[in-house]
Amino acid sequence: MHAPRFILGFTVLTTVVANSLAAIVGQSSLQPILFAATHTRDEGWMVGTGKGVYTYKFDSSDGSLIPLGITQSYPGTQTGYVSALRMRPNGTLELLNTLESHGGNPTHISLNPSEEVVVVSNYDGSLSMFPLNDDGSLANESFHQDFPIGSKVVMDQQATGHIHSSIWLPNSNHVVAANLGSDELLQYELETTKKTLKSIATIKRPPGSGPRHMAIHPNAAFAYVVDEITNIVGVYAIDKKSGVLSSAALQNISTLPAGFTNTSTAADVHVSSNGKFLYASNRGHNSIAIFAVDKKKGSLTSVGWEGSRGKTPKSFVAYEDWMVVANQDSDTMHVFGIDADTGLLSCTGNSYDVGTPERVFDIWSYENLVHSDNADI
Repeated sequence: MHAPRFILGFTVLTTVVANSLAAIVGQSSLQPILFAATHTRDEGWMVGTGKGVYTYKFDSSDGSLIPLGITQSYPGTQTGYVSALRMRPNGTLELLNTLESHGGNPTHISLNPSEEVVVVSNYDGSLSMFPLNDDGSLANESFHQDFPIGSKVVMDQQATGHIHSSIWLPNSNHVVAANLGSDELLQYELETTKKTLKSIATIKRPPGSGPRHMAIHPNAAFAYVVDEITNIVGVYAIDKKSGVLSSAALQNISTLPAGFTNTSTAADVHVSSNGKFLYASNRGHNSIAIFAVDKKKGSLTSVGWEGSRGKTPKSFVAYEDWMVVANQDSDTMHVFGIDADTGLLSCTGNSYDVGTPERVFDIWSYENLVHSDNADI
């Protein structure tokens, strides 16, 4: 299948995400790009000041971001929607189609490796799947499951199920969804003919942990989950034959320094391109936790913490020797250099004003993508 010319997102959160992207800013360009999605209105619990989805070209020579364009926000409702969009040459996004996600407050979307389906995580407690048409638009929902029961350990967050994200495991048709409300990782297998999901395993996280996001090691042998409520990273082995996660965590390690007692919640997690380091963001401590990774065992050793240079680092991306951190409550993005030997971060001084950044999305290097005859954008 050709690398897609489209990206997918939610109209409720004005969010856009993609797991792979073809040469859509002009095939002559070899510079990576970055999307930053923002809150654009008063949500009740916070006032968004962003203008929509910002697109940047990333200059890997100095870590600077070059603005390409802004896709203005669409009017949103509390009904959940999922949208497919195509990127124009000027960096703005063109809406292909929109369907109901059949769940409230959709918060995450993931594209399977063969680019046939997307899985939508509805925070109000359900998981949906949509096949993709050849032009990248969404076909009707082919799978749906509700999760009305939470662990009730932390009642204001776990009275019911809350599906926060999902991730596709490498070398298999397996997807794992993080249920923050029930303290569970839910593993499914994609039945490719019927375009539906079959439950194959449920992995329990510690009570009251609140699993939020996951990352896969480049060697495809380990998965990492960050727990929002308890600020813990859990390490799991991926069975090479079955593709199933280990039922018990190999390790659980805190994202916070010993002795820190103020309120903080973990948010995002990523593994470095070279597989030597793992990073997790702390909202409250306002830092990026840095861990060294044992590539054979998957275990983590704390290296230190780097201040996010802002408030509430909800999202970040790590690309080769660079990291871009989005601070939601200080309306800024900062670029850091990554030391390939130590994993430590150094602030480049490249700082950008972005209203209420909700999410920054993977940076793609075009020279690593398969170009096809799909330049008609």
